[in-house]
Amino acid sequence: MENLKIWELRKMLDDKFYEDFSKHESLTELSRWRNPDLNRIRKLTRADIRKILGDKRFEMSGYEGYTGDCTVHNQKVLNVFAKFGIYDYTEYLFLDFYKGSPTLYYRYWREKEHRVNMDWGGLTTSEIVLEILNLTVYSGRQTRRRG
Repeated sequence: MENLKIWELRKMLDDKFYEDFSKHESLTELSRWRNPDLNRIRKLTRADIRKILGDKRFEMSGYEGYTGDCTVHNQKVLNVFAKFGIYDYTEYLFLDFYKGSPTLYYRYWREKEHRVNMDWGGLTTSEIVLEILNLTVYSGRQTRRRG
Protein backbone atom coordinates (compact mmCIF):
# COMPACT_ATOMS: atom_id res chain seq x y z
CA MET A 1 0.00 0.00 0.00
CA GLU A 2 1.30 3.42 -0.88
CA ASN A 3 2.06 5.96 1.80
CA LEU A 4 -1.25 7.49 2.83
CA LYS A 5 -1.64 10.73 4.66
CA ILE A 6 -3.64 10.53 7.88
CA TRP A 7 -6.53 12.56 6.44
CA GLU A 8 -6.72 10.21 3.43
CA LEU A 9 -6.89 7.17 5.67
CA ARG A 10 -9.52 8.81 7.86
CA LYS A 11 -11.62 9.63 4.78
CA MET A 12 -11.38 6.02 3.62
CA LEU A 13 -12.52 4.80 7.05
CA ASP A 14 -15.34 7.35 7.18
CA ASP A 15 -16.55 6.33 3.73
CA LYS A 16 -16.49 2.66 4.72
CA PHE A 17 -18.35 3.50 7.96
CA TYR A 18 -21.19 5.20 6.08
CA GLU A 19 -21.27 2.79 3.15
CA ASP A 20 -24.30 0.93 4.56
CA PHE A 21 -26.28 4.14 4.78
CA SER A 22 -25.61 5.46 1.28
CA LYS A 23 -28.63 3.55 -0.01
CA HIS A 24 -30.88 5.43 2.45
CA GLU A 25 -29.32 8.90 2.47
CA SER A 26 -26.70 10.64 0.40
CA LEU A 27 -23.27 10.97 1.99
CA THR A 28 -23.58 14.74 1.84
CA GLU A 29 -26.78 14.54 3.90
CA LEU A 30 -25.03 12.37 6.50
CA SER A 31 -21.94 14.59 6.54
CA ARG A 32 -23.81 17.26 8.47
CA TRP A 33 -23.71 14.90 11.49
CA ARG A 34 -20.15 13.75 10.87
CA ASN A 35 -18.07 16.25 12.81
CA PRO A 36 -14.59 15.39 14.14
CA ASP A 37 -15.00 18.06 16.84
CA LEU A 38 -17.49 16.20 19.06
CA ASN A 39 -17.74 19.14 21.44
CA ARG A 40 -19.46 21.08 18.67
CA ILE A 41 -21.79 18.34 17.40
CA ARG A 42 -25.36 19.50 17.23
CA LYS A 43 -27.96 17.58 19.17
CA LEU A 44 -29.52 14.84 17.08
CA THR A 45 -33.30 14.50 17.00
CA ARG A 46 -35.30 11.28 16.77
CA ALA A 47 -35.88 12.04 13.08
CA ASP A 48 -32.10 12.38 12.54
CA ILE A 49 -31.50 9.07 14.29
CA ARG A 50 -34.15 7.34 12.17
CA LYS A 51 -32.45 8.66 9.01
CA ILE A 52 -29.06 7.42 10.18
CA LEU A 53 -30.44 4.00 11.14
CA GLY A 54 -32.39 3.50 7.93
CA ASP A 55 -34.03 0.09 8.24
CA LYS A 56 -31.82 -1.09 11.11
CA ARG A 57 -33.62 -1.83 14.40
CA PHE A 58 -32.77 -3.47 17.70
CA GLU A 59 -33.84 -7.08 18.08
CA MET A 60 -35.78 -6.59 21.29
CA SER A 61 -37.12 -10.08 21.92
CA GLY A 62 -33.88 -11.35 23.40
CA TYR A 63 -34.56 -14.76 21.86
CA GLU A 64 -31.86 -16.13 19.59
CA GLY A 65 -31.63 -18.85 16.99
CA TYR A 66 -27.96 -19.21 17.84
CA THR A 67 -26.31 -18.09 21.05
CA GLY A 68 -25.24 -14.48 20.78
CA ASP A 69 -27.16 -13.57 17.59
CA CYS A 70 -29.28 -10.83 19.22
CA THR A 71 -26.33 -9.41 21.12
CA VAL A 72 -24.15 -9.20 18.02
CA HIS A 73 -26.96 -7.66 15.95
CA ASN A 74 -27.85 -5.08 18.61
CA GLN A 75 -24.21 -4.16 19.13
CA LYS A 76 -23.87 -3.49 15.40
CA VAL A 77 -26.87 -1.16 15.53
CA LEU A 78 -25.43 0.66 18.55
CA ASN A 79 -21.96 0.87 16.97
CA VAL A 80 -23.41 3.04 14.19
CA PHE A 81 -23.31 5.84 16.78
CA ALA A 82 -19.74 5.16 17.94
CA LYS A 83 -18.63 7.85 15.48
CA PHE A 84 -20.59 10.37 17.57
CA GLY A 85 -18.65 9.43 20.70
CA ILE A 86 -21.03 7.26 22.74
CA TYR A 87 -18.12 5.11 23.92
CA ASP A 88 -15.83 8.05 24.78
CA TYR A 89 -17.69 8.74 28.03
CA THR A 90 -17.79 5.23 29.46
CA GLU A 91 -15.43 2.43 30.40
CA TYR A 92 -18.07 0.02 29.15
CA LEU A 93 -21.53 0.34 27.64
CA PHE A 94 -23.68 -2.72 27.02
CA LEU A 95 -27.31 -2.88 25.94
CA ASP A 96 -29.25 -6.05 26.70
CA PHE A 97 -32.86 -7.00 25.96
CA TYR A 98 -35.09 -9.47 27.77
CA LYS A 99 -38.65 -9.99 26.51
CA GLY A 100 -38.72 -6.57 24.89
CA SER A 101 -37.32 -4.64 27.85
CA PRO A 102 -33.94 -2.99 27.35
CA THR A 103 -31.34 -2.75 30.09
CA LEU A 104 -28.29 -0.55 29.73
CA TYR A 105 -25.20 -1.45 31.76
CA TYR A 106 -22.46 1.18 31.87
CA ARG A 107 -19.82 2.92 33.93
CA TYR A 108 -18.72 6.47 33.27
CA TRP A 109 -15.06 7.10 32.55
CA ARG A 110 -13.02 7.46 35.77
CA GLU A 111 -15.95 6.70 38.08
CA LYS A 112 -16.25 3.67 40.31
CA GLU A 113 -20.04 3.32 40.25
CA HIS A 114 -21.53 0.70 37.92
CA ARG A 115 -24.85 1.92 36.54
CA VAL A 116 -27.89 0.07 35.27
CA ASN A 117 -30.78 1.72 33.48
CA MET A 118 -33.94 -0.37 33.10
CA ASP A 119 -36.57 2.35 32.62
CA TRP A 120 -36.88 2.14 28.85
CA GLY A 121 -39.64 -0.41 28.31
CA GLY A 122 -41.85 0.55 25.36
CA LEU A 123 -39.28 2.82 23.68
CA THR A 124 -38.43 2.48 19.99
CA THR A 125 -34.92 1.97 18.64
CA SER A 126 -34.47 5.67 17.86
CA GLU A 127 -35.75 6.65 21.33
CA ILE A 128 -33.33 4.24 23.01
CA VAL A 129 -30.41 5.61 20.95
CA LEU A 130 -31.43 9.17 21.87
CA GLU A 131 -31.46 8.23 25.58
CA ILE A 132 -27.97 6.71 25.24
CA LEU A 133 -26.74 9.88 23.49
CA ASN A 134 -28.19 11.94 26.36
CA LEU A 135 -26.36 9.77 28.91
CA THR A 136 -23.07 9.98 27.02
CA VAL A 137 -22.37 12.60 24.35
CA TYR A 138 -24.73 15.25 25.74
CA SER A 139 -24.01 14.52 29.43
CA GLY A 140 -21.15 16.96 29.89
CA ARG A 141 -19.14 14.26 31.65
CA GLN A 142 -15.41 13.71 31.35
CA THR A 143 -14.26 11.86 28.26
CA ARG A 144 -11.32 9.60 27.67
CA ARG A 145 -8.57 10.90 25.45
CA ARG A 146 -8.62 9.36 21.99
CA GLY A 147 -5.80 9.59 19.49
